[in-house]
Amino acid sequence: MRRVLIVLILAAVGFVVWTNFVSPRTASAADSQLADLENRLEAAKARVTRSGRAAGISGVDTTADAGAVPAEVDRIERSLRDLAKSLDSEAARQRSDRLQKKIDEFRRQFGN
Repeated sequence: MRRVLIVLILAAVGFVVWTNFVSPRTASAADSQLADLENRLEAAKARVTRSGRAAGISGVDTTADAGAVPAEVDRIERSLRDLAKSLDSEAARQRSDRLQKKIDEFRRQFGN
């Protein structure tokens, strides 16, 4: 009986240590939204790259695929501007600024 009690106490202590110190903390809502916007921008970049590759390899017209990307980047930028107004932490604002720079770089690179 004593051993079972010791095992249960150790398991409880291990659980508390794991949940509070070892496992990653849950992201805030703003961090989640920023991550979503970053993922959407990366997906837009991938669409442009894929459509260019497909056009080069097969000769298929992929302008419709690439043509939808600027509108998506505009939506991402609008969402970022709205989100940036409500950011509280300096780290989130810096992350927002980095994402805006990536958007600007994307527009320069692909002429959008």
